[in-house]
Amino acid sequence: MQNGSRHLDQIRNLNSLQIFFAVSELKSVSAAARALTTSQSAVSYHIKKLEDDLGVPLFDRRFDGLEPTAFGSLLASHVGKGFAEIRAGLKNIASLRNGREVCVAMVPMFASRWLAPRIAHFWEAHSDVQLSFVHHGNNYTELPRGTLNADMGVQWGLGRWPGFTAQEIFADDLVVVCSPVYLERTCIRTEADLAHCRLLHVNDHDLWGEWFGEVLGFPPDPRNRMLLEDRSFQLSSTLNGVGVSLMVKSFVQDELAAGTLVNPLGRTYPTQCRYYLVQPENFALSGPARKFRSWLLQATKGQAGRPIHAMPGATPAH
Repeated sequence: MQNGSRHLDQIRNLNSLQIFFAVSELKSVSAAARALTTSQSAVSYHIKKLEDDLGVPLFDRRFDGLEPTAFGSLLASHVGKGFAEIRAGLKNIASLRNGREVCVAMVPMFASRWLAPRIAHFWEAHSDVQLSFVHHGNNYTELPRGTLNADMGVQWGLGRWPGFTAQEIFADDLVVVCSPVYLERTCIRTEADLAHCRLLHVNDHDLWGEWFGEVLGFPPDPRNRMLLEDRSFQLSSTLNGVGVSLMVKSFVQDELAAGTLVNPLGRTYPTQCRYYLVQPENFALSGPARKFRSWLLQATKGQAGRPIHAMPGATPAH
């Protein structure tokens, strides 16, 4: 009990920490005061008190505002994570209390290509559940807790994310695709011809690198790469003849069938990456959230667990 009391005594003034964090984010006493609806003198008092208690300066005073010192940056990092955990806990309790709204973090391509055609089936069976979806750049597991306020998420990768449980839900091979116009312009006949093509990708530099290393035995020319914001932009750019892409085959099969995209090499390529349903460890799901999780696992049953072949695969945003 005494140890616990000492720990509580060390963080006895959460108000000062909240004010400190606001100043560290806004770099201004006046801006922090407005954001927290308090006075500038109150903000200055709490910052000075915190500095006196810790015995170190937390901010450098500059002509254009306040800049955290090394001590201030370190404290802000810990305080930010702590407040994120608190927000996540409050959200978790609220969702358990309200028992209705479920928020799921989705990668856009999975949401539009797999979920959108099927979500009506969930609502037919569970009309009492209120769902909301937020997009992420395949980095849900890297964001500070509470950033998206999501109960769970879908992410593409190898399934190993510290602090999260991951259950495989969907697997498929990759396919090299381009538009018929681009194919006519570049005359892709063999895999080696891709060395001279514009390689479209999101934040997945290693995906083309893995493909080139496994298939051709040398890395791609970085000058041929074009970085795009997300998979939707990548798909649109591919359809419009900007370059070639490595895509999950299932998600471009309609375009391949319609002829708006072509597979110039006539084959697919295995990857170890899969889509996973992920959720923070030690995070209790509400009843409605458990309903959605069960439905998603059932709806994707049989689409996971395919054998892994040679190509190691990277972990791009998908």
